[in-house]
Amino acid sequence: MKECRCHPVFLSQSKKVRPEVERLIRAAGLSLVRHASYQFDRGYTSVWLFKQSHLSLHSWPEYNFVTLSLEVCSFKGDDASKIDKLHTGLLKLFKPTHTSPKKSTVKIRIPTNDV
Repeated sequence: MKECRCHPVFLSQSKKVRPEVERLIRAAGLSLVRHASYQFDRGYTSVWLFKQSHLSLHSWPEYNFVTLSLEVCSFKGDDASKIDKLHTGLLKLFKPTHTSPKKSTVKIRIPTNDV
């Protein structure tokens, strides 16, 4: 996400963005398991682990830039709509003027031992 117009602390301080992102995760209906973050001098790397998969954010406040990786494993249900809702919320939070979404969906059928 380029040229983010969000509050500057959301690009520079992981402790400030964390509660906002976790609010979006809960609102999307995803199950949060754990959070980990590393604060650099200027930006941060944060990862949220869900029961369904994960979200990672890497920020470069000096460039008003955030990268986002959002994945979901949805073997027993369709969590794609939850991920779409979270993605929309993150766009509203960071307010980028440019995005380069690379969205791909892969459905894998898991064989069961049921006969």
